[in-house]
Amino acid sequence: MTERLLIHDPRAKARRAAAQLYPKIDGLQGKTMVVLNNHWTCMDEMIDHLGAALKSRHGVKEVIQFDVPVSTAVDEAVIAKAARLGDSAVVGLAN
Repeated sequence: MTERLLIHDPRAKARRAAAQLYPKIDGLQGKTMVVLNNHWTCMDEMIDHLGAALKSRHGVKEVIQFDVPVSTAVDEAVIAKAARLGDSAVVGLAN
């Protein structure tokens, strides 16, 4: 009897460089930031601290928060609204 050893390689293939979808902004002063909140543990508190820091340290005018699903993709309508309302967005924070 011949035994086989199957090895799974967990590394993802390298992605091609993504096209730049939106122009870079020159600083945050007076800008509107969008933060996507999936409400994982501590996320609400982290967003409060992030919003305060963006305003006090970087002169951000407004921080808009969008609720997004915990484990699934964000609805395209939410992405479109976030892009329309904000100058830039934070789409992921480590908990």
